Amino acid sequence: MSVKPKTKVFKKNAEIIIDKGEQHPYGFDEIPSTESSASTYTVPDDSTYFLFNRSGVKRLSKGQSVSLTPQGEIRRYYYGYPTDRIYPRQQEELTGELLLDDILSHYRRTEAFDKSVFSSCALSKTASQYIEKCEASGLINTVAKQFIEEGRL
Repeated sequence: MSVKPKTKVFKKNAEIIIDKGEQHPYGFDEIPSTESSASTYTVPDDSTYFLFNRSGVKRLSKGQSVSLTPQGEIRRYYYGYPTDRIYPRQQEELTGELLLDDILSHYRRTEAFDKSVFSSCALSKTASQYIEKCEASGLINTVAKQFIEEGRL
């Protein structure tokens, strides 16, 4: 089918005009979109916000503070257009000294130290330094012992 610069098509009571001429630029304003992350988010007063998570979708009120879980996100809408996404902040995985410090500060249970338990384990520098301290005190943190036996510390 050949189409001239301006072609009319009639079919029953319908009519369409195909215009291959000049394109008419429409003056649309681009709405910028941003992505950020946070562990907790306080909803400002400027737009409409929704929380999307495993439970579904919930509209958020102005000034409401929301804790973001790994499966959730907050979306901001401006006159019905999605403009912002707020994702939960990724947790850093602790290793080495930081992991040991975290275990010792949060888990207080200790037991009698027995060096023979670690004879077949490949020990990291952090684990061997901790075991030396435990030899001197005669006690070892139960969770730290488990992590060393599993090779995670």
